[in-house]
Amino acid sequence: MLTPALILLSVPISSSLGRQPIAALQFPNTGLALIGLVAVKFLYQLFFFNAVGEEVGWRGFALPRLQTRNNPLIAALVLAFFWASWHFFLWQAEGHPLSDWQFWIEQYLIHILFSLFIVWFYNRARGGILVAGIAHAAANTALAFFPRVDFPILCVIMAIVALVLIITDRMWAKLPSDHPAVYRSPESAGQLSVEPTSTLAS
Repeated sequence: MLTPALILLSVPISSSLGRQPIAALQFPNTGLALIGLVAVKFLYQLFFFNAVGEEVGWRGFALPRLQTRNNPLIAALVLAFFWASWHFFLWQAEGHPLSDWQFWIEQYLIHILFSLFIVWFYNRARGGILVAGIAHAAANTALAFFPRVDFPILCVIMAIVALVLIITDRMWAKLPSDHPAVYRSPESAGQLSVEPTSTLAS
């Protein structure tokens, strides 16, 4: 997936700039044991948190409704604001410095970039919640194995890629109302299905 690849890319770039040596990033295991740990972490994230939990709400419910009136870019930014704030109690339980404004800036920045990526994947998959869940779980898994990744370098790389996605996919343009990633109320869907019949009748 895109985000794990960018996380891996940030490691040699950070090292070549003299910011963080590759040796500073250590894995708990190697070989097949490491592959097994990655697989277990990914499946755990996918089925217990991301695809079955968060993404059903964020991208499955909220995003299609936001995209009825907003373009994907605005929808991704709105979701990112609430998505980051939603982690408040989790971060509190994990002992993160919630009184530090720098922590919040970093979290909102990374959630904005992740939100843009996942919205892009979701819309490209024509409203595929599973695709959004896999992208989310892959990102969380990669970050779990690279907890000391060079955050500023990662954000710069992600911002460049996000800008490319925004421009090439014209994310400032609204999706068509009949796009599968745009919510249609039962009433509007019924009207669309009745219109051809009434036209033939006339």
